[in-house]
Amino acid sequence: MAAAAEKAKETHRSFDVSFKLRVVEMAEKSNKSKAARIYNVDVRRVREWCQQKSELLEKNKCGQSTSKRLGGGGRKALYPDMEEVLLDWIVDVRSKHLRVSRQMIVDRAKGLSRDSAPEFKASRGWLGRFMKRKGLSLRRKTTVCQTVPADCIPKLISFILHIRKLQQLHQFRPGDIFAMDETACWLEMPGDTTVATTGARSVPLKTAGHEKDHFTVILTARGRREEIKAIHCV
Repeated sequence: MAAAAEKAKETHRSFDVSFKLRVVEMAEKSNKSKAARIYNVDVRRVREWCQQKSELLEKNKCGQSTSKRLGGGGRKALYPDMEEVLLDWIVDVRSKHLRVSRQMIVDRAKGLSRDSAPEFKASRGWLGRFMKRKGLSLRRKTTVCQTVPADCIPKLISFILHIRKLQQLHQFRPGDIFAMDETACWLEMPGDTTVATTGARSVPLKTAGHEKDHFTVILTARGRREEIKAIHCV
């Protein structure tokens, strides 16, 4: 009974590339049975890893030593031809810097398989596996970001203390104090995420050319919790 439980436990274990290579090295130095005993794995796995040595070394060389599955592992695609056509479409759309969403992929897949595979459901599970097989992921549009000044926090504290001193000095009432801020409202607000190739350094998104056109809204409130009507500046 205990042996059966141990065997069941072994069946569900998984090992990364670096572990497999250590086992292979031990098997080559001694023998496969000894390597299996030392690393507490089934000898059949040792034989399998020894046969896969070249693939394991290549994967380790590419910096994927923590990967637990070789290329080609996992569930195989049931509709490989449709998926190749779908991938070509995604690549073509992204080459024009247009956005590709997960829902767009699902809709396109349903359209491609409507006649050839009407039973195809394009489920979330299929979408996740398809993106993983093709090296796709949901990416955020790359931009040039501004960094916060190193002395930002000290300046904020100094400003707050300065305002409090003025309030005490001139005995300002809450109704005499106004807080005002302005924010931009953009005429074009395209989504900032798209499905793209995993690892791509640049993820551009094409727009209609009005992403920089905007108007400004000024919001103001009094210290006595009274909101002031918003001002719009074009």
